[in-house]
Formats: sequence, C-alpha cells, structure tokens
Amino acid sequence: MGVVDGIIVDVVNRTSFPGTVTYKDGVITDIKKAEVNQLLSYRFSQKLTYILPPFIDSHLHLDMTMLSPCEYARLALSQGVAGAIVDCHDISSVLGKKGILALIENSKKSPFYFGFSAPANIFPGVYEEKDIEELLKLDEVTHLGEIKDFPSVILHEDIPQRLFELAVKLNKKIDGHAP
Repeated sequence: MGVVDGIIVDVVNRTSFPGTVTYKDGVITDIKKAEVNQLLSYRFSQKLTYILPPFIDSHLHLDMTMLSPCEYARLALSQGVAGAIVDCHDISSVLGKKGILALIENSKKSPFYFGFSAPANIFPGVYEEKDIEELLKLDEVTHLGEIKDFPSVILHEDIPQRLFELAVKLNKKIDGHAP
C-alpha cells in the first residue's frame, strides 16, 4: 500500500485541494482532503506536487506514428497519457481487417487503454463492408471511424447510411470528419 500527498485536482468539480491519495497494487483505494491540522504538519509543509487524472488522446492515427500499440503506450504513459481513441483508416487501406486485428492484439499486452475504430472507408479487395461489420462487433472497437468521402454522407448514399445504421444498432459511436 502506498500514500501520496499533494494538490488533488478534481476535474469534474473544477477545483483542487490538498489531500492524500492511497493506493494498493496500482489501484487508488482512497482520496482524502487534508484536515486543517494536517496542513500544519511537516508532511504538508513540503512542496506538494499536483495529482490529477491522466489524459486520453481523443483521436490518434496510431499507424502514422510507426509504433506498435505497446511501444506507443510506453511513451505516452511517461507523459501522463493513459488512453487513446485510435483511428485506423490508414492501415485498413493497406492490410485491411487483419492489420487492425494485429493492432488490437498487440494493444492487449499493455495496461494502456485503447479504443479502436472500424474505419468507414472501403477499399475494394482489401477492406470491405463485411469487414466493418465484423470489427464493429468486437468489444475493442468502440466506434465507426471517420468517413472521408463526406459528399456521400451529405447525399445520403447507400453505403454510409448502412454503416451508420449498423453502428447505431450495435450501440457504437460514429466519428465525424470535418473537411
């Protein structure tokens, strides 16, 4: 069991306070605001560091980093990033579904949180509509990826509409794309 004193940043309530975080086996077990008499103690008279939740990268093109998920996680964790929402459209254009599945498998070897997209762009012979459906059924796939062909969305063409309906049916988010 460990204890860390510091200025605790409560991002939900948009405040901060001196306090103590207790943890065991890497999991926070308690957070306590310091009492007035504790603030006068030696423990709290030292320079306190800020304790805040980790960051989550909300849109990452992991394949463009040229790093495996585990290697990206190692570097990101050292900078206070504990998770990433990954858009995989580049790897889907080259390796299709098997490329995305390889990223997912590698990510399972890391404590880092990864949420993967099922890219919405179809590449005939490499990555098809059926691949998107199969990926959206996986727990690791959190959303339908951005559609770069925005005119097809605006014109309500068949493929994007089917993909949107499928994502809604499977209770998955749909990532937008602003040209």
